Amino acid sequence: QEEEIFIVIEQKNQRRKMHVKEENGTLTACYDISAEGNIVQYTFDRSNPELDDKFILKIGEDISKKISERLEFSFRDIQDTYKTDIFKVGDYIKKHKPDLWEEIGDNWEETFPKTKVEVNYNIKLRRTGIEG
Repeated sequence: QEEEIFIVIEQKNQRRKMHVKEENGTLTACYDISAEGNIVQYTFDRSNPELDDKFILKIGEDISKKISERLEFSFRDIQDTYKTDIFKVGDYIKKHKPDLWEEIGDNWEETFPKTKVEVNYNIKLRRTGIEG
């Protein structure tokens, strides 16, 4: 069983790209999000692993996976609960895929609730300005 470790990360320089893909009548809103980060606090004790490059890379991978999952859950939760396109998927399609919008625009209220989401969040931990 893995021990939980308390780590505070400061996120900087976030960049986001969105695109929408359509396969077999199913829309998927895809978000590629990248960021840089610093480890600003880490709870030390003798049982914790050393803060070497391999461990820092693992922390970044774990954070990226968890944030991707949470953002996907949040998208679906807002989509299901409020039935509204606060993420502007429809606006993206109108602007970047006008032929697709022409096909689905009249039925957007029925189409949006079925839209899937993929989030690929990736943080690169650059510095360890450790306090504490």
